[in-house]
This record gives sequence, C-alpha cells and structure tokens, in this order.
Amino acid sequence: MLKKLLNKSELLKNTLTLISGTAVAQLIPIALQPFLRRIYTPEDFGVLAIYSSVFSIIVVVAAGKYETTVVLPKEDEEANHLALGAILFSFVFNSLLLITFLLSGNYIINYFDFPPEMNTWIYFVPLSIFLISSYRALNNWLIRKKEFKKSSVNKVVRRLAEGTIQLGLGLTTIGKGLIIGTIIGDLSNFLIGLKQSQKTELRLTFNLKNIKKILKKYNNFPIYSALPSLLNTIGLFLPIIIINKFYSQEITGYVDLSRQMLALPIALISITISQVLLQKIAENRNYNQFVLPLIVKTSLSLSIISVLGIIIIILFGNPLFEFAFGSEWGYSGEISKILVFAYAIKFIVSPLSSVFISLEKIKMSSIWQFFYFVIICMLFFLNNYSLEKFLRIYVLMDLLAYTIYYTLILFVAKQHDNQLLNSAQ
Repeated sequence: MLKKLLNKSELLKNTLTLISGTAVAQLIPIALQPFLRRIYTPEDFGVLAIYSSVFSIIVVVAAGKYETTVVLPKEDEEANHLALGAILFSFVFNSLLLITFLLSGNYIINYFDFPPEMNTWIYFVPLSIFLISSYRALNNWLIRKKEFKKSSVNKVVRRLAEGTIQLGLGLTTIGKGLIIGTIIGDLSNFLIGLKQSQKTELRLTFNLKNIKKILKKYNNFPIYSALPSLLNTIGLFLPIIIINKFYSQEITGYVDLSRQMLALPIALISITISQVLLQKIAENRNYNQFVLPLIVKTSLSLSIISVLGIIIIILFGNPLFEFAFGSEWGYSGEISKILVFAYAIKFIVSPLSSVFISLEKIKMSSIWQFFYFVIICMLFFLNNYSLEKFLRIYVLMDLLAYTIYYTLILFVAKQHDNQLLNSAQ
C-alpha cells in the first residue's frame, strides 16, 4: 500500500526522500548536543549564535538570489549558467565583504557589543557565506534534476564533519571547536555538492558572456528579491543579536539552545518540503496545472504536526532540556514554552513561500518581507523590558506577520488557478 501511495504521489515520494536524509543529518547534531553542552559553556554557544546569526543574515544576498532561479528554466543549459553565475556572484560579493571587515571589523563588533572572541571569527564569516550560498546553487541544481537522494547524502556528510570536529576539539585543550566545526562542515558540504552536481551533468565551464546574458534575463530576482530577503532574514536573526546587546552572552546561549531545538522541525521537515514544493509548483506552472490544492493540503498536514509540537513543549519542555543537556540548561526549556508558538507558525507557513518564487510573484513577497523587517526592528525599543516580556512581544509580532504571509500565499495560488480556469473557458 505504501509503495502504491509513493508511486502515485511524486511530491510525497520526493519529500520523504529528502526528509529521510535530513532526519539522519539532524540526528547527528541532536545526538552530540548532550555531550557538546557539557563540554562547552553557555558563553561558547553564545559566540556561535552571534557568528551564525551574522553569516545567516548576509548569506541570503551573497549570490544575488540567483541560486533560487536554477529550478525555473525549461532548458538545462540556461539553468547551468544560472548555477555558475550564482557561484561567481557570491565569490565577488564575499571578496568585497572580506575587505569591508578588514577595514571596519572592530567598529562593527563594538557597535553591536559582540563578544570579544568575534574579533577573530568575523574574518571567517565571508568564507562561511561563500560556501553556503554556493552550495545552495548546487543543491537547487540537484533538486532540478530530481536527485533528492544526493541532496540528502550531502546533508549527512556536512553534519558528520561538523560534529566530529566540534566534539574532537572540545575534548582537547585546543577548544574553539564550535565555529571551526561549522566551517569544516560547510566546506565538506560544498565539495560533495560540487562533485554530485558534476555527476548530474553540471558543466563547470565559466562562459562569462553567456553567464552575464542569463543573469541579466533574471535580474528581477536581485532587484526585487535580494534586499527584501535580506530584510526578512535580518528579522529572523536580529532578535538573537538584540538579546546579546540587551542582556548577556550567557542569556544568548540559553536562548540559542531553545532556538536550535525549536527550529529542528523546520530544518527537518519544513525546509525539505519547501525544496520539493519549489520544484513541483514550478513544474505545475510550466504544464498549466493547479497549485492551490497542493498548498492547502500541505498546510493542513504541517498544522497537525505543529500542534503536537506545541503540546509536547508546554507539558515537558523543562524536564526534556534538563535530561538532554544537563540541569544548567533547564532555563532553555522555560524559554521554549514562550518561543514555541512563533516557531510553530513559521513551520507551517515558511515552506509554502516557495509559491512566490515558482510563480515569479516575488514583488508581493518582497512587500511582506519589508513589513516583517519593520516590525522586528521595533524590538530595539524594548531595552527596558524583562526577558520574558521581550520574548512574548516578539512571539506576538511573529504570529501577526506570518498570518498575513499565509493569506498572501493563498491569494497568489488562487490567482494562478483562476487564470488557468479563465484561459480554459
């Protein structure tokens, strides 16, 4: 019965393939967390949280959003040029970023009250950004070619390399293994992704004339999507930077653990579904098929999972964190009881945003991203509030913003389907 169901639903089959690989990849850091949290201090994880937040904010524009276009063209040759163009764009961008950090890195660190350790690590940020943004272009090539198994393998390799280095350095006197492990993991991910893409007919021939031509054809993505996506990502990671500025490096470590654990379902299921939806909706558009039923069905399934997650965290949050990571991390469980609602709605809505890219309606998505950025920036005015009140206001902002986002997603999908109906009459 399961075999027949998988053969009938290509979306389900591809999603399960990616989820299986992602699940294994996520089990590795989950299994290591109880050890890492006993080896490294909350302050160490606070530094990692800041490092990760900085490159996560900037990485969304590093490739000019061209990495998201790889699945769109009908012809592989055009997609090939887009993938290489995204990698080339990222190399130039990060070279300029490194120069910027060399000239004004100390000013940036002092302005945001970053931990002193960032005086060293900030110069590695461009490398991390290049590796991640370039891999995303390669991964979208694999998704385009429906090589979901290869994409899953890459995730596992990344987590194995990352976890091995973090644990190994943590058990020695060298220390500082959290960020080093992250960089090594990203490097492994990029190299394996490059090899896998070549095996699936990606040609590494940089014809600058053709690349320039194809990038110009899709220039609406960097023009209308790059800046709004940057603002949206700032909105996602700005709270952790603000918490570090308003409270302490230790509190940042507690919040970061809560954020990591609550984001696991998003990394495991939500992002995976987003990748499959991106390819499936683009395919439906190319072959004049409806997309709204697919969006509604997916959102209902995600809603059921999110409700179960909320119940588990509310009832067992504190003991789960203390059991898994040690008694000193119980406070992260308390924080999770507040943040779980924000991550639940992100879990439901975020993967559905693929509809904007697949249907090339990025202007509407851009408007929402700017709106979300403005809302999150209001957190800067909460510096006199307690941490609990700060987090509750942040959650309310997320609930409002993502409810509006979901409404826009349904509108775009319905608009597409109505156009098909009208053209058929």
